[in-house]
Amino acid sequence: MSDVTSAIDRLRHDVEQIENNQATAHRERAHQIGRIVTAFQGVLEEFTTSMNHIHRELEAICESSKMKQIQLFTSLLDLQAAFEYDALRMSAFIQQEQAEITDQLQPQDQQPDNARQLLERFRDESVVIGSAEFADSIARRRQKVAQVANG
Repeated sequence: MSDVTSAIDRLRHDVEQIENNQATAHRERAHQIGRIVTAFQGVLEEFTTSMNHIHRELEAICESSKMKQIQLFTSLLDLQAAFEYDALRMSAFIQQEQAEITDQLQPQDQQPDNARQLLERFRDESVVIGSAEFADSIARRRQKVAQVANG
């Protein structure tokens, strides 16, 4: 019977050893899986951080390009306004010179009446644009640009 008892003890010992080895193997696998999960979490966090950074950079670039477009458009409006203002002034100067030439070409006895008529016509027509009117026109254009830019 001692042989049977020793065989049972050996069998029990072998089973315990197998169970311990299996438990150890399961623990090692669990630790490996835990390390893999931790590594994936780190990769996911890095990816998320990178994506957020890229998103912020893209927003900044888009906003910057939008502002540059508005600045360029505003500069073009200013340039257009300057050309229009100069054209209006030159037109007024040319009309004034034409009137002076016409006065010089007419006989002396008709000049005072023509001069008076020309002065009255210039007062009524307001040939030269006022700088305040022009500034208001530019301000309205800029306001429209700002409204378009803001959506």
